Amino acid sequence: LENNYKLWCSMQGQAASTQSFPDMVYEAIEESGCADRRAWCMEVTEFMDVQRCFHKRGIYFRNVAGMDVAQGASMLLQQRE
Repeated sequence: LENNYKLWCSMQGQAASTQSFPDMVYEAIEESGCADRRAWCMEVTEFMDVQRCFHKRGIYFRNVAGMDVAQGASMLLQQRE
């Protein structure tokens, strides 16, 4: 996931965060309000909140290896809709 994040940042022409990746992940989970929840007892909307917090940090659960910049931009626009 961390390599995917770094590749995504590179494709977007932005520098990866200097914050440690595990800290970024935990911060996103905390921001979503789900840090103390187990996945099996969460609603779909709560999963979407967690995903939204990851996306705000540029962390995407999709393999971007092999994508060109246009495909990556298209994917990002689709997710924002």
